[in-house]
Amino acid sequence: MFVNIGLQNGVLLRTVLDPLNGQLTDTRTRFLGTRPIKLVRVQIQKNPAILALSSRSWINYTHQNLMHFTPLIYENLDYAWSFSAELSPEGLIGITGSILRIFQVPRPGMKLKQDSIPLSYTPRKFISHPANRYLYLIEGDHRVMGEEAVNKRLQQLSEAGKMIDQEMLELPAETFGRCKAPAGTWASAIRIIDPLEARRFSF
Repeated sequence: MFVNIGLQNGVLLRTVLDPLNGQLTDTRTRFLGTRPIKLVRVQIQKNPAILALSSRSWINYTHQNLMHFTPLIYENLDYAWSFSAELSPEGLIGITGSILRIFQVPRPGMKLKQDSIPLSYTPRKFISHPANRYLYLIEGDHRVMGEEAVNKRLQQLSEAGKMIDQEMLELPAETFGRCKAPAGTWASAIRIIDPLEARRFSF
């Protein structure tokens, strides 16, 4: 028998309880997040499971005689509980702020896949198209010059006979940041993402 204990510091204790003498042995710890942990008993494939809520949500369940402890690729949940309906017999219902979320774990034991997409600027708005599969992302940064503005400025400096440090220009913007601009200057982009084909276009 296993006992799970969520602590205020975001650490989960998982220990073995001896049903004969009540002793706790083989205690293991795992850091789940920065918020106090809330543990919720749920059902996954008609088997008992535990949903651990912190600054990130985790699901703990048994599949094919193996214990799985998997993070949910989902926004943080404040509360959660099991939910059963005709279209979702083993669903989960959660609350994030004032938003109600209904979801389910489709295939226990399956490794979840997550792809990262590098962005040029800070993401400001993210929406999905109502009629197609594309996602639209608006990016923008203040006091930053876009590529076209940088090239135009470099041309002006070159025509004026100014010295240009080419090595500085070749430094990766992802590591060292983009060229600074006066206050009131913005660099922005609209990025279209095809999540199924992993393609993206920017304008």
